[in-house]
Parts: sequence; structure tokens; C-alpha cells
Amino acid sequence: MHRTPSHRGLVSIIAIGAMVCACASHGDKPDYGDGANGGNGGNGGNGGNGGNGNGGGTTSRWTAELKSLNAMTLDDGEGELGATIRAVSGTATFALREGVLSVDLSARGLAPSMQHVQHIHTAERCPPPEADTNGDGFIDFIEGLPYYGPPLVALDADLANLGHETSFPRSDGAGLIDYHQSVALDRLEAALGGSLDLSRRVVIVHGIATDFPLPASVKSPPGLPAHVSLPVACGEIDAAPSGGGEAMRFRIEVTNMSGPGTVPTDRANGVVALAPGAFAVFSGSDPLFQVGARADEGTERLAEDGDPETKVRLATDVSGVIDTQTFGSPGGEGGPAILPGETATFTITAAPGDRLQLMTMFVQSNDWFYGLSGGGLSLFEGATPVSGDVTSRVALYDAGTEADTAPGTGPYQAPVQSGPNVGPADPNPLIRLASESGFTIPPTSSVIRVVVTPLP
Repeated sequence: MHRTPSHRGLVSIIAIGAMVCACASHGDKPDYGDGANGGNGGNGGNGGNGGNGNGGGTTSRWTAELKSLNAMTLDDGEGELGATIRAVSGTATFALREGVLSVDLSARGLAPSMQHVQHIHTAERCPPPEADTNGDGFIDFIEGLPYYGPPLVALDADLANLGHETSFPRSDGAGLIDYHQSVALDRLEAALGGSLDLSRRVVIVHGIATDFPLPASVKSPPGLPAHVSLPVACGEIDAAPSGGGEAMRFRIEVTNMSGPGTVPTDRANGVVALAPGAFAVFSGSDPLFQVGARADEGTERLAEDGDPETKVRLATDVSGVIDTQTFGSPGGEGGPAILPGETATFTITAAPGDRLQLMTMFVQSNDWFYGLSGGGLSLFEGATPVSGDVTSRVALYDAGTEADTAPGTGPYQAPVQSGPNVGPADPNPLIRLASESGFTIPPTSSVIRVVVTPLP
């Protein structure tokens, strides 16, 4: 039996309206968590999509190109341009592998620093210009319903909670969202009350800045502000094009860009070494680390002592991990440590929907490490492989396992600490950005560069 819930998702976004507005106004960042990462083991025969079931190790994929809705710049009446709703673009990718559905959505051009409601909707068409039936220049939520239908699955912290988590992702200061989540398909279908058919659906992203002067004619569900519900992007979901879902190889290069004086200390002439690191290729939730969570033993050993072996061993057994290994210098005077001017190179294989995460210790710290922000790097935009310098996606994190002193100071930092796993505990035991320490930190690009190159 295939049952399509027609109102549950609609009720869920009404419930979060007040909270979303508060976040947009006050800058509070909600935690949208890791979601469900469960359910290994084949799910052959999950119907509803004519062969949607994923028997064995094959992967089924769907993509949607996000196109802008309601983009405009107002005239202030005196010939000057005023408030703007920027054009939104991006991609959404859905991958079903071994009974686990992974969702990756990247969007740019959104209103910055606010939560954005986003759903898979029940119908199959993005609204055309004529959907603006009252002629006010906006296609509001109500006018779009005949085309995209009510919400079906909320793309938030837990795909199987159908929006009741009210923890949708938050755009960064530049208006970017990089969302990824996974769920056991049988758990999601149990919540839906029937099989999930991803074909003939659309993805909608909602929400504009609360100070944009919307006219009263823009309608919204009762109790939900129009600024929250106004659709700003829509993508029609289709099966991945022939050949577009195939795996391909990538070369990853991690280069140490530091030099004398990078850190203001006489220790080691102020250079920053990068310890041997760990990487993982995966679908779904990041298997190496989660911001706001406690570090596991692998993260502690990597971030404090530059030892990636435990991290890789632990990641090997995580659901959704396709490959995980260590990386390091090919044989410089520092051994596997990556010294200034050296490059560590490794090769991976990935398909659309897969992501990359890596970790390497910032030597001359107590427990800091570089990693890819946003829970890892999507290696494809739709079916197009990512290529080029991705250092802008790298951030410096504090593992929260050892109390910090400024870079290049104190007795508990490599290379001067007496041994591994020494130093007092951090009073804040959660993984977080190292910038929260208040210490002077060199720009990321002056220490590390990461380049991704697709291979033929």
C-alpha cells in the first residue's frame, strides 16, 4: 500500500514558524544534529518506484537542480534599488545504498544567517509564473500548492520525524546551505505509512529575510509567517541520467603552506607542521567528527598526538563509509608528517552523493585539527565532479579533549610535550571551531591547501 500523507508535513512547518523567525532575528543557531544513520543490510524490493529497492551493493540515485523562485529587487520609488530576494541555485542528490537513503542538498543565494525550511513535496512540478494568481509579483506558498503539493519529507535533522524535529539547516553568512543527512529506508517508510517514491516529486526551499517588505497579499498557512513559508527555490526530482551515477576517481592533494613566523612563537621557528591524517569517503552523516559532539578516542589521538590509526579503525565500521585510510608525506625529512612545502597525495573513488572528510592535526596546538566544514565535501554537484582548490571549505577545530594554550606555547603541545596523552582536560569537552578560543590563529590558507582533481 502506498499512502501519501497530505497534511502532516504542513502542520510541522507551521509549528516551527515562530522559532525560525526568532533564529533569523536573534542569530541563535539551532542544532540540526546528525540524523539517523542506521540500517545496513540490503533492502531489496522496496517498491513504489519501479525497482527502487536496493538489493546488495548497487546504488540508486536521483537528482534535482534547484531553480530560483521569487527572486527580485524592489525599487524604492525614487529610482534607487532597495530590498532584494536573491536568485537561489543549487542541487539536491538522493542516493539509496544497502537500505540507507542519503540526501545531499547544496544551495546558494539564500537569505543569510537564518533557518530555511526545506521539504520533498508530494507533487511533481515547480510552479510556473502564472501560478501568481493574484498578480502581486510573488508565488506564495498557497499559490504553489497545486503544483508542488503538500510537504512529504522534511529535510531536517531526522528525515524520519517528518518535520517534528523543527531543526532545519541554517544558512551561513554568505547565504549558503550544505545539508546532508541519511536514514534507514525502512524507518522512513514506516513513518510515512507506505513506500517512498522519489520520482515525480519536487524539492522546495523556503524563507526570506524578515525585514523584506512583503505585501499583505502574500499568503501563508495559518500561524506561519509568510517570510518563513515563501518558496525561494524548487527542483524537480529525476533519476540520475545515464552515466551520471557512475563512480570516478579523484586525486586529493593536501599541501602545507606555512613558513617561518606563521605562528608568533620562537618554537620550531613559528612553522606549523601537519600531522599524518585520516580521510573517509562516505554517504550520509560524517563518520569522522561532529561539531558539538564529544570527540571519540580516534579524534583525541589524532588531534592531541597526530596519530590517525585509531580514527581510521573506528571509522571502518561506521554505516555509510565507503573508504577510510590514513595519509601523509611521501617521505620528507619529517617522515609522514607534512612539513612546510610538502604535499600529501591520495586517490579516492566516489559517485554522485558521496562526500569526503579529512582530518590532520595542527601541530603546535594542544588538540586542534583541520577538517572540511559542513560535515564534509560533496564530491559532485549533481552529476558534475567537483574540481579545483577547496581550501575555503577547510576549518580549524578544537577537539575539546585538552585544555588550550596559545599556539606554540605551553608544555603539552607537540613537538615539546613529554609523551602522548598528557595535559589537563578541557573544561569544554565538545568539538568546536578553534577560533572560539580567542587566541591569535593564522588564516587557514596560510597553513593548508586542499585541491581536488577528477581523474580520467
